[in-house]
Amino acid sequence: MQMIDARQLVADQIAAGKTVKQVAEAIGYNRSSLSLFLHGHYPAKSTGRIEAAIVATFTEHVLCPHLRHVISRNACGCYATRPLPQSDAAEFKHWLACQSCPIKPPKGDA
Repeated sequence: MQMIDARQLVADQIAAGKTVKQVAEAIGYNRSSLSLFLHGHYPAKSTGRIEAAIVATFTEHVLCPHLRHVISRNACGCYATRPLPQSDAAEFKHWLACQSCPIKPPKGDA
């Protein structure tokens, strides 16, 4: 699957008539953070979370911060809401990352 360009998704939303503030509110960030991200000056060490929020909001896919690639919303929900894996260290780390992920769907939405 191709990588999704989060900046292009935002540009598409703005071209469709939304303001930066409206896009920022839709993804759960403030206007300043989104502007910094768009101009390549985002202060966080990684832009993974804001990119994940953009992709999750404007596509049927999500950018998984743990896997660092695009997966379907359904797969995201399955990973995030599954029972605690107890026999595989890598799966446990993935499950643990899902528990604090900003794009984790509610338990009933998986």
